[in-house]
Amino acid sequence: MSNLMHVHRELFKRSPDEQFGSVDSLFTHCEAQRNVSRDVWRPPQDVRPRTQGDSLILGAGADGDLSLNDWSF
Repeated sequence: MSNLMHVHRELFKRSPDEQFGSVDSLFTHCEAQRNVSRDVWRPPQDVRPRTQGDSLILGAGADGDLSLNDWSF
């Protein structure tokens, strides 16, 4: 039951929606996010989930610790 509650909290723990004054500012924000983003793929046996406070952290071998963002789900 504890794991289920933790997953529920993690799933619904989201930051407020971002607001943009124009389409240009939204585009600039998305472009900046894309430039600093990266895809990480590891075999399942290399991924070690753990908690840090109320957050779920994924140990991903040589890529270090990774945290999930709103787009991870």
